Amino acid sequence: MSPKEKVYDKVIIESGSSLAATVLYEPDRLVPIKIAERLGFETTDVIEAISYLAKSDSKSVVETAADLGITFKPCIEKEFDGVEPFLSSSWLKAGTPKVKNMPIMIGFNEHEMAPAHYNKDIGYFKKLDIVTNYLERIFNFEDEELQIMKNVTSHFYFGDETLNEEVKWSIINFDSDFTYIHPVQRSINKFLDAEAGNIYHYMFSYVGGRNVLIVENDGNRSCCASHADELYYLFNKSDQPDPTPEDEVFIERMTTMWTNFAKFSDPTPETTDLLPVKWVPITKDAYTFMHIDAELSLGSRPAHDRMAFWDLFYKLNENKQRFINNL
Repeated sequence: MSPKEKVYDKVIIESGSSLAATVLYEPDRLVPIKIAERLGFETTDVIEAISYLAKSDSKSVVETAADLGITFKPCIEKEFDGVEPFLSSSWLKAGTPKVKNMPIMIGFNEHEMAPAHYNKDIGYFKKLDIVTNYLERIFNFEDEELQIMKNVTSHFYFGDETLNEEVKWSIINFDSDFTYIHPVQRSINKFLDAEAGNIYHYMFSYVGGRNVLIVENDGNRSCCASHADELYYLFNKSDQPDPTPEDEVFIERMTTMWTNFAKFSDPTPETTDLLPVKWVPITKDAYTFMHIDAELSLGSRPAHDRMAFWDLFYKLNENKQRFINNL
């Protein structure tokens, strides 16, 4: 997205997108002041706060930001003399010319947002107004229009049900689709338009001993593959349980596909006993994906009905996105 020089020859994008709802927030211009104040320096001037933080211990600044619940998002930078900006215009409509001919591996986890809703009580669901909150975050609707769009979305995902534990999985699907899965698909479409190299798309669904909600629920495997679960089968983390024999096979499979892509620009350059399914890249006519589970399988258009809903929703409301021109 940046006009700066191209520094990668291939990329792996896991559960991420520059269009994801996780990065589309109105920037908090007072963050430097808030961090400086927590560290003991009080000021109402942002420049003074930045100067103080620049001289502070970087680890303390990072830890303080985490303690305050601050996450850092991309934004359009102002122009300053002698400073080369990294991003100077909105990326929502921008093309991605630097991906031309670049191999890409990109995908998502089947129930990305499960941790946000899985172990919640009745009181949580009674207070939940997730559809309104999410639509208001991204779109600039008038009150009447917002109600119409909320109703359409709620009927699609929940029918006539009120939000409660009975529709928990539909809530998880809505949140996962809105926050990660459809933004990933929109990014893929941009890459196709920019004539990227082979695009290898995946949906990660494996439920093993290292999945976050499995660990948190003492090994109970009644849940799913949620956000970041794939990382625990690619990298060893000190707080994760030792892998089961089944997990060991899966870890070998995952790390082989990922390193194959890094070495050969193809996660399955040849089929083997470990990788018996050839991973076919996406084309504009064949939206293929690898379903990564205990067994590998090739599919077409993951969550196609839900993705079609959001395709139409964004097409209808494209120019009502809050951040279409600035962030």
